Amino acid sequence: MVKVSHTWVIAGSGRDFVVNGLGIADLANDMGMTVLETENGPLDTFQIGSEVYHRLSREDQRETGKKWKLVDSAYPHWRHGLRKAITAVQQVARVRAFAMERLDGENLRRYTLVVRLSGNEKDLVLADFYRYLHFFGVSQVIYDIWLTEDNRIRRIRSYSVTYRSWREPGKVASFTSEYWDFGIPAALTPPSPDDIMPGP
Repeated sequence: MVKVSHTWVIAGSGRDFVVNGLGIADLANDMGMTVLETENGPLDTFQIGSEVYHRLSREDQRETGKKWKLVDSAYPHWRHGLRKAITAVQQVARVRAFAMERLDGENLRRYTLVVRLSGNEKDLVLADFYRYLHFFGVSQVIYDIWLTEDNRIRRIRSYSVTYRSWREPGKVASFTSEYWDFGIPAALTPPSPDDIMPGP
């Protein structure tokens, strides 16, 4: 289990606005729970693979008898799970920078990797990975990875930006995720099917 934060920059008609989320993730089982900061207050979200659920308001829970609602898939072209996603990145990422840094009293190696959008239809996993990037208008993804001397991961940050021609009000302009505190003693329980209201 690992702590995670997400930051979305959403394009606006006058100016962009930011949505932040903080939670935990079970990378081995490809699921996570995040609390988003919204104009209407905190919103609990739960992700299992490509499916994302939002917790219903108390009023909606009373009316429907359900606790969660299935919303649009987070990864409409990605169906291979997190482990294959990491493998795909390793195959196509290029090292852009390297540095030694001290974090929380520990000497770490920081690698900056770049993934640029270009098709590769020969490999099914890579082809889906590129389609996933293209779906969200992503021009490139930058990964920062902090490793210990014995190659244990201490922190991961990913930052993706979209093509300017793709941006319009309401769409994501950039997206940042960070993972840290790997191995924290926590557990996630996915929503029960009986508590889920089908999406549209």
